[in-house]
This record gives sequence, structure tokens and C-alpha cells, in this order.
Amino acid sequence: MASVQPILHLKKSKQGKYPIVIRITHNRKSIYIYSGQYLDKKYWDKSKKIVKKSYSNSVRLNNFIASKILMINNLIFEQQNNGKNELNLDKIKKLIKQKGNTNSFYNFADAYFLSLENNKKFSRVNSERPLLNRIKKFHKKVDLEFSEITPLFLEKFVASIKRKGTIGERSIANNLVFIRTLFNKAIAEDLVKEESYPFGKGSAKIKITFPESIKIGLTVEEIQNIKNLDLKEERFVHARNIWLFSFYFAGMRIGDVLQIKWSDIKDNRLYYRMNKNSKTISLKIPEKALPIIGCNRQKVGSFLMFFFKWTKSRL
Repeated sequence: MASVQPILHLKKSKQGKYPIVIRITHNRKSIYIYSGQYLDKKYWDKSKKIVKKSYSNSVRLNNFIASKILMINNLIFEQQNNGKNELNLDKIKKLIKQKGNTNSFYNFADAYFLSLENNKKFSRVNSERPLLNRIKKFHKKVDLEFSEITPLFLEKFVASIKRKGTIGERSIANNLVFIRTLFNKAIAEDLVKEESYPFGKGSAKIKITFPESIKIGLTVEEIQNIKNLDLKEERFVHARNIWLFSFYFAGMRIGDVLQIKWSDIKDNRLYYRMNKNSKTISLKIPEKALPIIGCNRQKVGSFLMFFFKWTKSRL
């Protein structure tokens, strides 16, 4: 019987985390199956081979790892119980890959969300989970295989949403983009064949179109009115100041604002990494932002002190 154990791989990713892999050992030789999940080394219990409880998402991640191990052990048991020739590592790896090709869209989506949570991309999770729930509400079955998501399936899905009339064209497009994103990831991981990809050009494929939108920004007068609001409660003052902080820094995303640290401010510039695409940004601190930060060119004051203390409690 092959030995199946989860380990933390020694090769660190660009983000400074280590991949969780499943090591399968048979006849003194080993192969490694990547789980697609990454973890900071301090959260891995090497002796117990589990994620430590100190990690905020430990229960879900341990359950995910356990499900992978159970799947692999079941495959090995089935092959040996059928009286076939003794398994070799190549055979085991092939069986796992074949099993992976039948992974459900729902299971793959759960792994995708787990990966986002591990990378602290909570805003993405909050915005995209409702998209998955909308698909489940339409499909009305316990599971959904990638192979079932055909152009016809997507056409019926879109038609169903339009009949209800509860969301607009842009939201419908976002739902299709979510499905397309998971398809692309599954294809990249060799879980789905490219021929089954339902998106693209031509009558037999689904083309995602985004409706024209008219974006109307606030006027200078409206911004000034927000700035001059006479707010009595401190929480509203901070909420207003955080909004202005984002506005003055070129519409900085709130998810990025909440992760600002003292070390991000150097020589009157703000340096941070965008949560959405990991791109590093450097912005000069605007003059209008200085009163909010509570500083001049040499001093940082009370608002930023509160701001960092507040955001730290949220992370």
C-alpha cells in the first residue's frame, strides 16, 4: 500500500509562501501532487502534518487537504482491490490526473475561494461568492461538472436571469467572466480539456459582451460638501476621512487602504502593492491629503495613528 501524506514543499513562491503538496510514496520512491494551496511556514505543524489552529482558516484548509488524501487513497485501494498488477508511481499519478479531470465545478470553485482567502483577498471572495450561489440556484443540483457547462447551458443560465429581471447586463457579464476565469484556471491545471471551453468567437461559443456604461463622477462642489460635513460622531468622521483618503490617492481601493502600514509612507510618498494584481504602486502624498493624515512633511499625526490602529484590528 502506498503512503499518502501532506507536506509543506521547501520551494517558496514569489509571495513568500510554501505550497502544500501530497507526497505519495511507493516502493521507496515518491511523487508529489500539488494541492494548489500555499501557506506561511509558521502555520504548518510538521509533526502532525496539519495546518495549525492559529491560522484563521485552518479548519477549512485541513478539510480540503483531507479530502484530497481520501480521494487518492480510494483510488489506490480500488486499483489494488480489483486484483490488477501492482501499482507504480506513474500509474498512480495517471489515476489521480484522470480523477482530477472529473472534479466538479463547485469543488474547483471552493478551492479557488480558499486560495483567495489564504492570500487575504477577502473583497474578491465577498464579491464573487454570490456569483457562484447564483449558478447553484439556477442549476438546482448537488454538483455541476465542467463538462456540463456548455454554450447551451450558459444561454439557458443567462435567459433565466433575464426573466427574473433582478440584475442588470453588467452583473450578468460578471457572472460569465467568473465562470470563464475558473475554466481558464482548470485548463491551465490540466483538469479540463481546451475543446470543452465554451467561450470564444463563432456561433458555437459564448461571447461575453459588456454593456456601455456612463460613469458620472462627483463634482468639485459635491466633494467640497462631503469634506465640510459637520459630523458629530467620531466613527462618521473617520469614515468620511477614509473615503477622502481613497479619493485623493487616485481612487485607491478600500481593500488596499485597509492594508496600509506605517512603513508604506516614505519621503512624502505612499508605496503599496495592489491587492487585485500585486502591482507595486508609488504615489506622492497629495497636499489635500495632508490634513487628513494629520501631518506636514516632517510629522505624522492623530488621524493616521487612529487609522493604522483601526485597520490593524480589522486584519
